[in-house]
Amino acid sequence: MFRYLQIDATIDLTVLEAESTLGGTWSSARVYPELLTQQPYGHYEAADFPMEQRDPDAPAGFIPSKRVHSYLEEYANTWNVLDKIRYNVTVERVQRAADGITWQINIKGSNIPLICDKLIVATGLTSRPNLPNIPTSSFTPLVFHSRYLGEHHNALRSPDVSTITVYGGGKSAYDCANAAMKAGKKVNWIIRTGGEGVGMMIDARQLTRRLTELAWTPAMAALQMDPLNQGWSYRFFHSGRNPLGYWLNWAFWGLASRKLLEQWDYDTNKNIAKLKPNFTDRA
Repeated sequence: MFRYLQIDATIDLTVLEAESTLGGTWSSARVYPELLTQQPYGHYEAADFPMEQRDPDAPAGFIPSKRVHSYLEEYANTWNVLDKIRYNVTVERVQRAADGITWQINIKGSNIPLICDKLIVATGLTSRPNLPNIPTSSFTPLVFHSRYLGEHHNALRSPDVSTITVYGGGKSAYDCANAAMKAGKKVNWIIRTGGEGVGMMIDARQLTRRLTELAWTPAMAALQMDPLNQGWSYRFFHSGRNPLGYWLNWAFWGLASRKLLEQWDYDTNKNIAKLKPNFTDRA
């Protein structure tokens, strides 16, 4: 949409947004102080609009979520998109219009559909939370999906709350458990018995370098599977046609996994051990 406006600033552009602000995962209702990106400054910005660092004390240099939200607003405003967004809009149906050429968009709460010549669907993957049915009998606790942690952040930090239970083992569960512990709460963390779904947590720096910088060096790129790469590194390390290269690839990742597991001391007590990721060392 930014390029559309650069080519033709007079185009009639409308962006439909279900939230009350732009940003999706980084909208104002979903960000909170403990939530950080997984990238430091310089790795999470558009090439034509550098992200100015305003919080030099951010842990490990990672970008606070509120800074991401303000950056997206600045970017949209710079390229004249901000005033073309309609907020709190839920699309119920999209279909071809009667002329067979344009598109008809039905919006919840409105009897008048939108008609457009071109349609771009960019709904993302985090728009529909899956909340399990957890029965309670003796009391009615506050129950919400991790998506709404930003909205309930003050309730999480309330002195009336002493214990918080986190259900699930994915990255958002880590974020919730971290925010709850920083609020001084007792945390019960419920994950499946086998431990599947729990991600490996690693330090921001490895071998004296930022992990994000190390991961994109030419050597590391060669050791990572890339479906678009059919060059020598694929044939040697990943195709399986070269026994030595295939063994070296698994030997490297097996060693790296063991070192990272040792670094985080998963076996120091039985509760932390439940978070230990399972992997198969095939070297």
